[in-house]
Amino acid sequence: MLIRVEIPIDAPGIDALLRRSFESDAEAKLVHDLREDGFLTLGLVATDDEGQVIGYVAFSPVDVQAKTCNGSAWHRWRLMKNTVDRGWHANWSMKDSIRLMSSAMPQW
Repeated sequence: MLIRVEIPIDAPGIDALLRRSFESDAEAKLVHDLREDGFLTLGLVATDDEGQVIGYVAFSPVDVQAKTCNGSAWHRWRLMKNTVDRGWHANWSMKDSIRLMSSAMPQW
């Protein structure tokens, strides 16, 4: 498994993953709209050995009490069932990547 920043060619795989992972297509539509409107601060994908998207996490700007905060919201992320069956390794890898990414981001 590889965890990396999403690239444009990942969009169809992300969309398919989100539609399979949630009860409605609302999450997939939200991510699509955020991406189209330029409001995704960061998207990370987990890919399998064949390059298929098997996990996703997204960050976007947030507003709190009508004030813009210098931060990002962490949207729910999903892993395909066969990845989840591998247990903590997939979860640990995603947490490590986020921790590393967070330490590299500027502090506001």
